[in-house]
Amino acid sequence: MVLKKVEEVLVTPLAPFDFDATFHKPDHFTTGDNLWELGTRWQTWNHEGRGLGLKIANMGEVDNPRLQISSTPIL
Repeated sequence: MVLKKVEEVLVTPLAPFDFDATFHKPDHFTTGDNLWELGTRWQTWNHEGRGLGLKIANMGEVDNPRLQISSTPIL
């Protein structure tokens, strides 16, 4: 599936920040509304009745963290 990017922001969390340890929380009751790969998490989101697809990507390191958050409408 190809989604059209609508918005993108860069976020700088306070160090130290471990992206994968923060965003990858496997459990036994998965919901199917997210996908995680090393350095990237995709998440569906309902904001004020509007379906969004979020891509959160690690663009930094633990001691110099930076996140790129892209939003797309879900078709």
